[in-house]
Amino acid sequence: CRLEITGHDHGALIDGIPPLPGDERVGLFQQIGHIYECKLRFSGSGGMPFEIKDDTFERQSHGLAVKLLDANGNTCHDFLFNNAPVFPSKEPRSALPAQEEDLDAGTIAAMDAVLKAASDPGQPLWMHQFSISAYAWGSHGAVKYGIQPARPNDGYLSAPKQAAYEAILNGRGPNFRRDALGYLVTHAERDIQLAFCVQFADPNDDASHGCPIDDEEIEWKTPWYQVACITISPQEGSLDPAEDDGLVFNSYHISSADHLPIGRLNRARLWAYKASAAARHDNNAIAHSPHP
Repeated sequence: CRLEITGHDHGALIDGIPPLPGDERVGLFQQIGHIYECKLRFSGSGGMPFEIKDDTFERQSHGLAVKLLDANGNTCHDFLFNNAPVFPSKEPRSALPAQEEDLDAGTIAAMDAVLKAASDPGQPLWMHQFSISAYAWGSHGAVKYGIQPARPNDGYLSAPKQAAYEAILNGRGPNFRRDALGYLVTHAERDIQLAFCVQFADPNDDASHGCPIDDEEIEWKTPWYQVACITISPQEGSLDPAEDDGLVFNSYHISSADHLPIGRLNRARLWAYKASAAARHDNNAIAHSPHP
């Protein structure tokens, strides 16, 4: 797939979400018209602690990682998303996976409240995805990122294939999300587009409680602006298993200091994602990551 930095000339993919003016852009989002090849990886949080669960398990969130590649095929920038706009704790380290039966009722209730507010239409591509944590926007601002499907998000499949696709979703087999995603991108009759958006911190926004940087329990309510478009052309719906296992995403893989990760959750990710990648590579006997 590819990500194109878009401006006013490209139009809006979603009514009510305008393009961000050029003079308000920083870093890689200043390069209007530039196209990056990218990798997308969808995931489910599973159970605790790090327990693999099938797609029918309800107490899990669903994430999306986006890796932009430079001209040499190396990592230019990583973006991390989740289908819920908030995190269930002010202290990310206290939310590290534990045995569910050992969690107190308050923690369980907070997790369930976050999941209840999550975007989950079944098809991973149609989920609204949120960065949850904030990122610098140049030297003076802060933003959160989001991804939403372009509207309308139907008409991609012929009538017979649409029926088969809906049977996958409604059948809710153990891998129904993965199967529905693979079926859609394999049989789509046109490109699928997702709007890549930003929203700005506004300390005067009462609905967002001032848009705190270090409290990811609070959802920002400030307006969204489109800055890029992700285009997914019809293709085989999954990566080569060896490449999939080897891919490493990290919020600290950034193209410039204009987009520095900030906030408590990102600080916790600094060590957690390195440890997770090292453990996965060790378990899968992977010597080198693709797209370093």
